[in-house]
Amino acid sequence: MKRRLFVASSLSAVGLTGCGVGNALTQNQIVHNILSSVDVLNHGLIGTRGMAKEYTDADVDRNFRLNGFDTPSSARYIGYVKDKFAAYRLVVDGMVDNKQAFTVAQLRAMPLFTQITR
Repeated sequence: MKRRLFVASSLSAVGLTGCGVGNALTQNQIVHNILSSVDVLNHGLIGTRGMAKEYTDADVDRNFRLNGFDTPSSARYIGYVKDKFAAYRLVVDGMVDNKQAFTVAQLRAMPLFTQITR
């Protein structure tokens, strides 16, 4: 049942977005309030409160091959490297309550949090 609920919810969201109704709904405060009010029900049905399962350090396979990426070589990245990322900003926007841009110094000043998930 949980899988069916998830699939149905996902298809509804995709359908609304595909019809061009998505933005109109997400920008509507009444719709936002209604959807927020049923969060408790959603969490109860989904069961995990939307969080990924966490693992202990002992659960990590030290022989697991990690994927990686080459170091970027664009002019923009090279400029960031030259000025030690002073001009870099991590932009957090989209469907968030507080749109912000963080400097590297601001990111480093934030509290650290480690979570092992799959």
